[in-house]
Amino acid sequence: MTRYLAKVRSTLQQFTEWTIEKIRRVDNRHADALAGIAASLPIKEAILLPIHMQANPSVAEDSTCNTIEANQTDDQEWTHNIAEYLRADTLPEDPKQAHKIRVQAARFTLIGGHLYKRSFTGPYLRCLGHSEAQYVLAELHEGICGKSYGRTIPGT
Repeated sequence: MTRYLAKVRSTLQQFTEWTIEKIRRVDNRHADALAGIAASLPIKEAILLPIHMQANPSVAEDSTCNTIEANQTDDQEWTHNIAEYLRADTLPEDPKQAHKIRVQAARFTLIGGHLYKRSFTGPYLRCLGHSEAQYVLAELHEGICGKSYGRTIPGT
């Protein structure tokens, strides 16, 4: 219902003038009479009515994609403090921040100078810096991974 209300409000902005009127029950006797007759009729046999399942909402919802470009160097990453703690056992001066780093570091490990997060399923997950992540995303979008067609029918 909130989508419909939002649609009504946005549509009303397109009109220069509009009014909402409540129709009193006394002025709506014909609709009440029809509803009363339909409710009082005896049903002698089963009536099959087609039911249409509406897959999509009647109010279209605009989809948006927000991108945020962060300009930061790799030593400003959130992983920097964890890697430094694992590498040289150095912690920040703030006791709360130091405790946070110690707790987070329990889920990470350093292998060959690279930070990895331990996953529940088994394999280690490589933590990428900002520049590495940008490179990986660029390669993915350029199609280095190739197309995956799945199963294909022979001879087509």
